[in-house]
This record gives sequence, C-alpha cells and structure tokens, in this order.
Amino acid sequence: IGLKSAVSDAEKYTLITEMMVKLHKEGKSVIEPVMEEMQTYFDIDGISIYTGKDLHCTYVRGNYVNAVEKVGFINKPGYLELFDSNGYYSESHMNRLEVRSALAYQAVVQQEIGKFIQYVLRVDGEVKALVSFDFFNRNPKMGITDTGMIQTIGRMLAEVAVEE
Repeated sequence: IGLKSAVSDAEKYTLITEMMVKLHKEGKSVIEPVMEEMQTYFDIDGISIYTGKDLHCTYVRGNYVNAVEKVGFINKPGYLELFDSNGYYSESHMNRLEVRSALAYQAVVQQEIGKFIQYVLRVDGEVKALVSFDFFNRNPKMGITDTGMIQTIGRMLAEVAVEE
C-alpha cells in the first residue's frame, strides 16, 4: 500500500514539481524512477507507457497478470473519443468502455484493472504515446487534486518518452 493517505497535498505538490523538473532535466533516464515514485505516493498498482508507430509497451511497472504488449485498439473507432480535449481519460466503471471499445474493454478485464487514469499524446492528430495508471481489482476514490497531479505527470511522462 502506498503512502497516499499519509502524505499531504502540499507534500504531493512538492513531489510532483520535483518529478517534473527531474523529467525535464534528465529525460528518459529518470522515467522508471518517476514511475516508481508515482506508485508509492499515489498508491498506483501499475503504470504502462506505450510508444512508437505500433504503440508497444516501452515502460512498465507493476505486477500485471496479462500485460498488454501493444495498444493497437486505440486507433479503432470509439476509444479515442473517450478522451477529453486535453488528452485525459479516467474510468472506474467499465460499462462505458465496454460499449465504446470492446477490444480495450477486453484488455482491461484481462489485466484485472478496476480503475485507470490515462493520457494520450497526439501530434498533428496522430497518437504518439499512451500512459496508463492502473489500479488492479479495485476502484479507489480519488479527489480532483490527486487525479490532476496524476494526469500532469502522465502528460510529462508521455512527452519525455517520445523525445528523440
């Protein structure tokens, strides 16, 4: 279990700021340590980052039971429409996902994910990266502050992961 309940919002803001500076200055070399910190401080069970033309799993932390190697379903009709205009999508009740994207729903069920927060990076309309913060077999209640911080780091992780 992470330190989520023991860490104040002020401490989390400081941690998020430090992670962002670290990612900005040191790039890809600190992606995995940042993922580990996110798991610890936000009680996240798994984090996956998918990049490349085929959106293959480039970075992964956590004990996924059926890890997804590629997220090709992201470009199928229905899935991308679930993301908001800023590239974020959070799901805790999988009914909407099941209706909109059967392939994505199947992947989530196989991984035993009860909740996720995702960020998709698009450049000129093309998907360049997907970052997924996953909670296995549970649907923890999260406030807007924690969700926003997770989304912010998701975006930064995606940007850094696709840097040349």
